[in-house]
Amino acid sequence: ATEPREQVRALIGMATLRLMPSSQVADAAAAAVVMRELDLRLAAHDLRHEYYGQLALLRLLQAREGEMRALRESNRKLAAQLAAKDALVRQLRALSVDGD
Repeated sequence: ATEPREQVRALIGMATLRLMPSSQVADAAAAAVVMRELDLRLAAHDLRHEYYGQLALLRLLQAREGEMRALRESNRKLAAQLAAKDALVRQLRALSVDGD
């Protein structure tokens, strides 16, 4: 009966390492795979209630990572738009200087 719990604890550790922003091995895609496996093991051994707190924390970390990824993508798009506008302003200035 302890073996499923040991597997669950190992998966919780793996997921934590993949989800912690400060981790050297942070990887949202790998974390999602580990979380799916964790869900399957918890359901198969009826351990959800026992590990509810850890699972809830991992889901919060997962949601935070998703939000951070969306913010990074939004920032990337904004930076690209600003760069394009900046290039256009430089072109217009060059034209106005040439026109004088």
